[in-house]
Amino acid sequence: VPQADGPAEPDALLVKDGERVYVEVELGRDKPQKWQNQAGLQGFVALCAENEEARSTLVKEVKRLRLPGRATDLQSLIQEADEGRLWVEEWE
Repeated sequence: VPQADGPAEPDALLVKDGERVYVEVELGRDKPQKWQNQAGLQGFVALCAENEEARSTLVKEVKRLRLPGRATDLQSLIQEADEGRLWVEEWE
């Protein structure tokens, strides 16, 4: 678990090409404070869900809060590992 300033407690820190992204690996839902804390930390929400259905639910939750974000899920990461693509969805 990476250390972050403020109330956010992200689950992972990804670093690629000099970009640092704190990610929430989330299995639950209805966590508006968590999403607001993460957006406050880095300007957007980055989440990884268990599967496509859970990702869709969490993305809707974050979008209802009008927070920008990026999302992926474990199934998509496995399927697209050869392409090196991390995010399945990105929104402003």
